[in-house]
Amino acid sequence: MKVTVSRAIEGISLNGSEFLLTDDRKEIMTFQNEQQVFSYFAKLGMEPAVIQDTFILHYECESEKEANDTIAEAADSFKQHMQKKEKVDFSDYDEWAGCIEAAQFWLEKQKK
Repeated sequence: MKVTVSRAIEGISLNGSEFLLTDDRKEIMTFQNEQQVFSYFAKLGMEPAVIQDTFILHYECESEKEANDTIAEAADSFKQHMQKKEKVDFSDYDEWAGCIEAAQFWLEKQKK
């Protein structure tokens, strides 16, 4: 699942988003998965908690199988948290919602 990264302009969500750009600043930087995002920022000295608090990850499915698998994995992950009665961090909800939204968007796009 492709991932892009943005943050609120000047830290205010009403201002819109600015995306992480490629070195030549011509295109939005795209990562192949979430792990690549965290590795990229780790090389810049950023901790995962800071990344989650500062940036918004946007997900994009690339196939019907990936979309269906994403929905099933997110549902299973959420179910496991609920069954264990574990405290769930809001960033977990954001990740689940972002992944499911990407899957739904891809599936809807294919219907047209």
